[in-house]
Amino acid sequence: MWQSLKGTKIMTALGELLMQEVGIIRSQSSLQKALVQIEELLQQIETSEESDSLQAYIHRLRLRLSYRIVLSAQTREESRGGHYRSDYPDTLRAEETYHTVMSKDSIKKIYINR
Repeated sequence: MWQSLKGTKIMTALGELLMQEVGIIRSQSSLQKALVQIEELLQQIETSEESDSLQAYIHRLRLRLSYRIVLSAQTREESRGGHYRSDYPDTLRAEETYHTVMSKDSIKKIYINR
């Protein structure tokens, strides 16, 4: 029952949030707003009566993954490919490019041409 009511509402809210704040055009403020709202969605799961259910666990994982994706997007301070940072409209020069590597505890930039 939780999945069909609360879980569906939370996942719908997450999808709308990601499209609105983390979509093709993004900025530091929109990404920060998304992080705050994802934390609020996580809190809704934690305080629900069904917080120990398998469905709640799966939704927590989806929210945590979304949170990490947004953190990674915040780290990228340039416009690249299909994503445009309105606060960083330029693409880095080839000698400045890097890969973003995430672990459980950190996000690192690995420079390619240095």
